[in-house]
Amino acid sequence: MLALATVGAIASTGAEALQGRQIVATRGTQPGAASAAGSSDSAAAASSGTAMPGAATDSVPEIAAPLATAPSPSEPAASEPIVAEGRTELGDGLFAVREGKSVTVHFDVPQARTRRRDKFDRVVRATLPRVYGPAAQAVLDEIPQGQIVAVGTLPADLEKSGLRIPLGDSASIELWPELRDADGGPLVVGYRAELGR
Repeated sequence: MLALATVGAIASTGAEALQGRQIVATRGTQPGAASAAGSSDSAAAASSGTAMPGAATDSVPEIAAPLATAPSPSEPAASEPIVAEGRTELGDGLFAVREGKSVTVHFDVPQARTRRRDKFDRVVRATLPRVYGPAAQAVLDEIPQGQIVAVGTLPADLEKSGLRIPLGDSASIELWPELRDADGGPLVVGYRAELGR
């Protein structure tokens, strides 16, 4: 009888010890404990000014958004216009006419025709990417607003000499403003664009 009681007491003590170990092990591997440890490490690293290995320092959307509109480095910046041969409507009375590698953008409407360099700048920014695609947009984004035509120059002054917008790799988009006579002097009512080198 005494032997049975002794065996029972030993078995009970062993079971309690084993159960205690399982509880300790479970607590050590609970997700809450791991995340709490990670949070405290991150907080400590942030307060000390050191970066955790593998921690992201830039937001992916902020980096990816500009790259999505830029031309791929493995492709030419612009090989030809993206509009089809013939006439393409651009909206609000504006249209483009492509003949081979040359495209003329017509904007002889009150809201677009101009003598002013700032207004011509806005028209070019609104239409050139429609003719040459993301490559043109990426280049125009690098030119400060109002600076497509040099300060002190009017768009009408460039009818014969044209202006050059560099694309890289020695390529460029060359623009020649198109004029018509009007009261108060010639008005810029369009531009002809070609890819040049």
